[in-house]
Amino acid sequence: MQDDIPYPSPEVVQTGLRQKELCDFLRLDYRLVALNAKHLGLSTHEHIQQITGWQLCNERYYPPNVNHND
Repeated sequence: MQDDIPYPSPEVVQTGLRQKELCDFLRLDYRLVALNAKHLGLSTHEHIQQITGWQLCNERYYPPNVNHND
């Protein structure tokens, strides 16, 4: 990832981000991510987890190595 992307705020760490919010936060083109996922035979959820390291739980993404409530 780019060095200029800020670490998520404590609120984001606690509440997580929806898929589009995560793409916006990381400056990823959501349409391109979805297209690449389809090309690879993956769900968009799987692909986003692979390229970002963020983990999906209850339709929200959380930063890697962060414990969150299910």
